[in-house]
Amino acid sequence: MGQFFEDLRYALRRLRNAPRFTTAAILTLALGIGVSTASFTLFHGMLLKSLPVPEPKQLYRIGDTFNSGNYIGSPQSNGDFDLFSSSLYEHLRNATPEFQDLAATQSGTARFAVKRGQDPAKMLDVAYVSGSYFNTLGVSAHLGKVFSDADDSLAAPPIAVLSYEGWRSDFGEDQSIVGSTLLIQSHPVVIAGVAQRGFFGDRISETPPAIWIPLSSVQYIDEKESNRMRPEINWLWLVGRVRPGVDVALLQNKLSADLRQWLSTVPYYQRPEEKSGLPKQHVILVPAANGIQDMTEDYGAGLKLLMLLSFLVLLVACGNIANLMLVRGAARQPEISLRVALGAPRARILRQILTEGLLLSCFGGAAGIVLAWLGTYAILRLGFPEATAFPVQAAPSVPVLAFALLATVLTGLLFSAAPARLSMLSQPVHAMRGYLHFTVRLSPLPQKILLVLQAALSVVLICVAALAARSLHNLAHQQLGFATENRYVMRFDDQSTGLTDGDRPELYRKIQARLSKLGGVASVGLTSFGPYEHAVMQGCVVVIGDAGKPEARTCGVNRNQINAQYLDTMGVPILQGRNFNDTDTATSPPVTVVSRAFATQVFANQNPLGKHVADESDPSHVLQIVGISGDVKIDAHLPVLASFYKPITQLLFPDNPFIIQSIVVHFRNQPEDPEGMIRRALAQVDPNLAISNPRPMDSQIAGTLGQERLIADLALIFAILAVILASIGLYGVTSYIAIQRTHEIAIRIALGSTRFGIIRFVLRAVMGQIGLGILLGIPLALTAGYQMKEQLYQLRWYDPAGLILAILVLALCSISAELIPARRAASIDPMKVLRTE
Repeated sequence: MGQFFEDLRYALRRLRNAPRFTTAAILTLALGIGVSTASFTLFHGMLLKSLPVPEPKQLYRIGDTFNSGNYIGSPQSNGDFDLFSSSLYEHLRNATPEFQDLAATQSGTARFAVKRGQDPAKMLDVAYVSGSYFNTLGVSAHLGKVFSDADDSLAAPPIAVLSYEGWRSDFGEDQSIVGSTLLIQSHPVVIAGVAQRGFFGDRISETPPAIWIPLSSVQYIDEKESNRMRPEINWLWLVGRVRPGVDVALLQNKLSADLRQWLSTVPYYQRPEEKSGLPKQHVILVPAANGIQDMTEDYGAGLKLLMLLSFLVLLVACGNIANLMLVRGAARQPEISLRVALGAPRARILRQILTEGLLLSCFGGAAGIVLAWLGTYAILRLGFPEATAFPVQAAPSVPVLAFALLATVLTGLLFSAAPARLSMLSQPVHAMRGYLHFTVRLSPLPQKILLVLQAALSVVLICVAALAARSLHNLAHQQLGFATENRYVMRFDDQSTGLTDGDRPELYRKIQARLSKLGGVASVGLTSFGPYEHAVMQGCVVVIGDAGKPEARTCGVNRNQINAQYLDTMGVPILQGRNFNDTDTATSPPVTVVSRAFATQVFANQNPLGKHVADESDPSHVLQIVGISGDVKIDAHLPVLASFYKPITQLLFPDNPFIIQSIVVHFRNQPEDPEGMIRRALAQVDPNLAISNPRPMDSQIAGTLGQERLIADLALIFAILAVILASIGLYGVTSYIAIQRTHEIAIRIALGSTRFGIIRFVLRAVMGQIGLGILLGIPLALTAGYQMKEQLYQLRWYDPAGLILAILVLALCSISAELIPARRAASIDPMKVLRTE
C-alpha cells in the first residue's frame, strides 16, 4: 500500500506538471465515457430496468406482441393471442391456480376530462385496470389505499387511485385529497388513495397514467365504450405473478388449451370465419419483470443503435488517449531507460504507468458521469418533449454507476496498454546511445493500428449519421396531402360538460361559430381524428349493389367523421364531385366523400360517383358517394390509407351518436397569441370544456417523429465527436512520427529537401493508415446500414452519398490535423539537431 500511494502521488505530480495534456485527456475521456453512460442510462431505464415491485422476476405476461385498442375476435391471424376480453380474463384467472394472482390492464391509456371542485377541467391520462392489479404487482399506497377486487364491480361505488407523479404535478401534493371527489367525464369518482412513489404503471410510457380506475367503471365513465365488456371484444393485456416452482412451459400449454376451450363456448367464435381458426389459437408467456415493454417495438432498435454508436465513440476516445499517451511515453524513454540502468524494477515502472492511466481515467470518468447526467436530461427533453412524468430518470442509478465504473477501469487499462508495452522495450543501453537513436528504432505498429481503428470507426459514425438524417428528412418532407401553414390543432372532450348526445350538435355548432368569429380565422374544421394524432379508425366498407345488397367488401379503410368545412380547412382538394354542404342534414339522403386511394382500391377503373357504400359496422346506413378528395397522409410511418368520410350532420342523432374530438383552426395570417385566443373562445362556449394544448400543425407533425429525430441528432453529435477525437489523435500520431524522425528530417533538410518535400514526407507516413482505415470502414458502414434498414424511410441501406461524405469529411479533417505537426517538422533547424547528436 505504501508503494501504491507513492505511485499515486507520482502520477498526480506528473499530471499536474502537464496541464494541457491532462486537460485534453480528461475532456476526451469525459466525452467518451459520458456519451456511453448517457446512452446506457436510457437503454437500462427503458429496456432493462425492473418494475419497482417485490419479486419482479415472478411476473409473466400472457402474450408476446403489442396490439392495442379494441379488437373483435382473434387479434392475430396466426392464432397468437395477446389481447383478451374481460370475460376471458375472468375465466383464465379462475382456472389458473398456478398464478398467485392475475391482473388485467388496458392496452394503452385514454385521455379523459378530469375536474376537481371549481378548478378548470383538464385532460389527463387514465387507465382501466382490474381490481387485482395492485395486489398482483405488490404496489402499496403512499396515501389512503389502493383498490381491490371488491372495488371492481358494478355494485361498488366508483373510485380511483392517483399515481404519485399525477398527485404531485396535477393536484399539487394535496394531503387531503383522499376521500375527495373528481369528475371524470362529468361522472363523480371518489379518490381512494395515491400509489407509492416511483410506480408509473406496468410499462414504460411517454404518458404514464395519472389515474387508475377499475375495469367495471367502463360502463359508468365512458358510455360509448360500454360494449367493451362483450366477450368477443379484446382490449386487455394480462400480467400474472407465477407461484414459485411452477413450470412456465407447462403453464403456457395449459393456458392455450383453456383459451381454445373457452373460445369454443362463445357464440361469436362459432362463425365460420372464426371457427376454422380455433385449433391454432394459443398464448405465449413472456417474462414481465421489466413490465409490458410495448415501447420496445418503437424504441428498442433505436436504443440499441445508440448504445452501439456511443461504444464506438468511446473506442475512438480510447484510441485518441492512447495515441497521446504514446507521444508522452516516447518523450519519457530516456528517463525510463536511465531508471532501468539504475536498477528500477520493470514491474514498478509498469505499475506507475498503469496507475497514471487509471488515475486519468478516473478523473475522466467522474467528469463523464456529470456529463452523462446532463446529456441524459437533454436527450429526454429532446426525445420526449411533451412527457411530464417520464419514468426514466436522468440521475444515474446504481447499475448505471456500475457501468460507468466498469467503462472507466477498462478504458484506463485499454489506453495504458500501448505506453506500458513501449516502456517494456526500454534498455539501459538506450540511455547511453541517445533518445533519438532509440525512438527511430521503435516500431510504430501500435500507433498505426489505433489510427486505422479511429479512421474506420469515424467512417461508420458519419455514414450512420447521414443515413439517420436523410431518413428523417424523408419522413418530415413527404407529401402530406394537406396544408400545415397557419393551422392550429387541438383535442377536446365534451363529456366534461355533462351534455347528452342530443346536445352535441348544438355544442359543435357553437364551437365552429365562436372560433370562426376570431380575428384572422379563415375556417374551422371539426373531426373525430385529425392527421398525425396517433389514432387511426380502420374498418371494413361494403359496396351496395343496385339490388340493395352488399357486393364487395374492402377492409383497412380509414373511417372519419367531419364537418363540411374540414377538408377546406385542411387544404384537401375535391378532385371530383362536391364537398359536404348545408343541405346534408339528418333528414336528407346520406352521403359520403371518399379519397382517391379509396376510389382506386374499391372501384378500380370505375367512376365511384353515385355509387353506394356502407360501413360494415352499420350496414343499414347506406351512403351515396358525392365526391372524391385528395389523399391525406394521416401518419408519417403508414402508407396512404383509403379514407371514407361521413358528415357529422347526418350522424348526430340519438340512435347513432358519434363523438367529435379534434378541432383545426386555419388563420389567414399568424396571430400574436393563437393559443390564448382559442382558449378564451372555447371557454366562452363552455367553461367546463376540457381541451389539450392548441399547437401548430407543424409542431404536431414534428412531435410524431421524436424517435427518428432523437436518433438522427445523437448520431450526428456522435459522428462530430468521433471526427474531432480522431483528428486530435491523428495530430498526436503525426507529432509522434515527426519526433521519432527528427534526426532523419534534419539530414534531409541538410541535404537540400524543400519545405514542401518534408511536409509531404511526414504526411505520407500516416496517410496510408488513414486510407486503410477508410477502406476498412466502408464494409463496416455498409453492415451498420444493413442493420438499420428497418428504420430507414424511403432510403436504401447502401448509401453512396453517405460513404462519399464520410470519406471527404474524414480526409479533410485528417489533412488539417496533420498539417500542423508536418509544418512544424519542416521548420526545424538541422544544425541544432545534428549538433546534439
